[in-house]
Amino acid sequence: MPTGTVQNDNAHATAEYTIREDTCLSDEQREGLGNVALDHFAHYARHSTARTVLFFVKVFRNEVFLGLSPVIKTVKFKSTSLLKVPVRRWAGLLLGPLARKTTYMVDTALMGFQYASPFFCLDPADQLVVRNCVSDHLKAKKDVDHIWIAEPASDLTWAQQHGYDSFSTHPLVQVSVAGNRSIDDFLSSLSKKRRKNFRQDRKPFDQHGASIDYFSPPLPSQMTADMYQCLVKSAENNARQHDLVVPFEDLQIHRQAFTTQQQQALVARVGGNVIGFFSFFCDGDTVHQCHGGFDYDWSLKTKAYHNLMNSAIEFAIERDYKGITLGPLNNETKRRIGTDFLPVNAHIWCRESVVRLVTKLIFLKNFQVYQGPAVRQLNQHDVEG
Repeated sequence: MPTGTVQNDNAHATAEYTIREDTCLSDEQREGLGNVALDHFAHYARHSTARTVLFFVKVFRNEVFLGLSPVIKTVKFKSTSLLKVPVRRWAGLLLGPLARKTTYMVDTALMGFQYASPFFCLDPADQLVVRNCVSDHLKAKKDVDHIWIAEPASDLTWAQQHGYDSFSTHPLVQVSVAGNRSIDDFLSSLSKKRRKNFRQDRKPFDQHGASIDYFSPPLPSQMTADMYQCLVKSAENNARQHDLVVPFEDLQIHRQAFTTQQQQALVARVGGNVIGFFSFFCDGDTVHQCHGGFDYDWSLKTKAYHNLMNSAIEFAIERDYKGITLGPLNNETKRRIGTDFLPVNAHIWCRESVVRLVTKLIFLKNFQVYQGPAVRQLNQHDVEG
């Protein structure tokens, strides 16, 4: 078992429904849901830590499996660390030890930020049942302070009826490449400025003799070790330069979890040395980025980040995929390269009424990921980008 184990209240039943917690998928569940990203979540679950515990909440009707949700439990995490820096400083002093909260997150963050409801069902007609069962199960936890649900923007009625406060977060970035037979076809569909950026980004890369190579799993051990160092450097750089805090980062950059993950990779090198990488898995017609990291001394000189993204686009086109996911819109490079920006809502439930008031007054509008009032409905324009 992992260091952080699922608590004893891991299963309960009502007259009709049974809810169980598990860290893996059965063959039947895997086949029925048909979602590769869930296997990647299960992989992380095997490496849960004392601070970050992953598991599935599974829902059954009369022992017939209906669906599940991936859950990330962060234990006594300092919640003020997630606020914008100016607010973080005084809020941390004001709340002190009270800022350390245990949160259960229902989210696809460790599934390549798949743009889908985190309530996965064999039959879509059961999604409301699964949503209700998962929510009620987590609310009944003895140690729960907060529940966080992130999902594609939709009607907010359910969240409001079940005591959640909602807001809009960073949209997820996708690059649509459907219908393109070559990278030249894709570039011709872009604006003149973006085509120019593509060419300009390539110049310093070529001038320094950099190259990008594709690797399929299992990745060479030394290559994986070098990639891991880039991953850690990127996490350190984000914390130092951008004050970005990820509550489950200890698991996201867990050495064994990373080095044993079944991931494909595009690796940028200069003189045989790894200067950056873009790793991913493919599900259906989509390429999902799961990791990225850089040696910043070299990557800035060569614009490795830009070139790896461009290489990922070329990879997807050559293999007839329709799109690439790049995670949340948290930097300018993603803004430049993305073709679709998909709206996301977050819903927060607080066990204590006083904490809910503080969350509404201080936290909601000061989260690093805060973008504005929640989107109430996703229209066709939003879907099509």
